[in-house]
Amino acid sequence: MEITYVPQVGLDGKVAGYFALALDVSERHALEEHLRQSQKMEAVGQLTGGIAHEFNNLLQVVSGNLELLQGNTQNDAATSKRFAAIQRNVSRGAELTDRLLLFSRRQPLAPRTVDIPRILAVMHGMPVRTLGETVHVEIAADDDIWPTNADPGQLENALLNLALNARDAMPSGGKITLSAANVDFDEPDSGATGAAGVAVADSGRQGGNMSKFACVTAVAA
Repeated sequence: MEITYVPQVGLDGKVAGYFALALDVSERHALEEHLRQSQKMEAVGQLTGGIAHEFNNLLQVVSGNLELLQGNTQNDAATSKRFAAIQRNVSRGAELTDRLLLFSRRQPLAPRTVDIPRILAVMHGMPVRTLGETVHVEIAADDDIWPTNADPGQLENALLNLALNARDAMPSGGKITLSAANVDFDEPDSGATGAAGVAVADSGRQGGNMSKFACVTAVAA
């Protein structure tokens, strides 16, 4: 509450007393806090964008020198396999910088036709350090999932965030299920007939009751 004491002046110009004007400023405080959080996120985004650019420059140096090294080295099968592993991880690092740039709003969205089951398979390989050793990940995708138009990096980020939320709901460990199914729309006038629905479920804190978070994406034309 914000309380202001206001003098009550009589007809003779003298102060006859006071009255208190009380205002509920809860909504204003909530808006101020929301603004502060928005400013923090903007600052984090700017910092993230700068770090991503610098990290991308480092990766370019690594990738360029790797190509030169491959040309100057007598490659046997084992050496070629190691080079391929290094290049693969450099590419994964480049994808990570793209996601950081998306977060900082410095990279435009790049939607394209994606294979939902393949993305789920990639998510199935999430490292133990991400979800913990006590969390088991399962995939449950229907056959013949429709091709979907989406930004693959953003979709993977959304699934990862949902998986991390699911992990937090299971402090003692449990099971996370990534599923996909075709969903038909009941509104024929909406201009779309269906979508590929992607969901993340966890065993939760309530003895096996699955808590679902749906993420629906538009079907590619």
